[in-house]
Amino acid sequence: MTENRIGLVFAGGGAKGAYQVGVWKALRCFGIEPYIKGVSGTSVGAFNACLFATGNLDAGYRLWETVTKKDILFFNSQQLYDLAKKIRNELPNLLSTTRRGTPLFLREQIGVFSRERTQQMIKDALSDPVLEKSTIDCYATCYCCEDKRAQSFKLNHLDKRKATKILTATSAIPLVFREEELEGKHYYDGGMDDNVPVRPLYEQGIRKFIIVYLAQRDYVDKSQFPSSSFVEIVPSLSLGNFFKGTLNFDKDTLQAHINQGYHDAGNLFAPYPDIDQLFEDQKDSKLEDTERKLKKTIKKLANKTIKEIVK
Repeated sequence: MTENRIGLVFAGGGAKGAYQVGVWKALRCFGIEPYIKGVSGTSVGAFNACLFATGNLDAGYRLWETVTKKDILFFNSQQLYDLAKKIRNELPNLLSTTRRGTPLFLREQIGVFSRERTQQMIKDALSDPVLEKSTIDCYATCYCCEDKRAQSFKLNHLDKRKATKILTATSAIPLVFREEELEGKHYYDGGMDDNVPVRPLYEQGIRKFIIVYLAQRDYVDKSQFPSSSFVEIVPSLSLGNFFKGTLNFDKDTLQAHINQGYHDAGNLFAPYPDIDQLFEDQKDSKLEDTERKLKKTIKKLANKTIKEIVK
């Protein structure tokens, strides 16, 4: 069995993140979990990474089995009233820009959905300090408006308040949620620049990675990580688009995602008696085909357009 450390990377994808809990169960059932020494994620992947670093799989299951759409997309009627009042009073300046170049209307629209329930859910899942006793390094990736790039934060030993702000920021989808301010800078969902954050683990010296995607189009440019090897877990069936997947917190759908994650990962792990053989075989994987690279390029172009809006 390999003595090398393994890094686990969770992609972002909203409600589709339930799939990653199923993968976590497979990692435990096949004896791989103890070899994972670092975990990294973006958006919901960051939250799942934090849960994984606690080692409490049962808690992960309970959370995903009870979460509802209202916990994530809580519509605050008072905020809508305040927005309407602001638009009425400032109609002549509606298209003015803020210091970061975002049209006023777009910035105010972002605040229609409250994060209070999401923040409370995050707080309830965290210890204080966060991951104080965990032996697994955990990183969350956000997008910094001022720096115009992804930035990763290590969550271990942070106080609960700061960790909550980071996990709120990494899931702040532009045009849906308001940006999160942290230490004088403003952050959105890390998926705008790095939805599959291998970098923070690579910089810690890890060279073997298990990647858990939530979309068949996602892709890691492995040329950016020399001397590394990858095991990639891709949903065998689509988990849905933005509205039918990312924002779909239907209970039965979430359970189906969990089950699919377990079966997809299990089918990948089952033929191999140990991790070394699993990684060795993946070197010849045909997963990085031209179609996936093309879809990734299209996604990057779309994200670039969003960045211009929120810069």
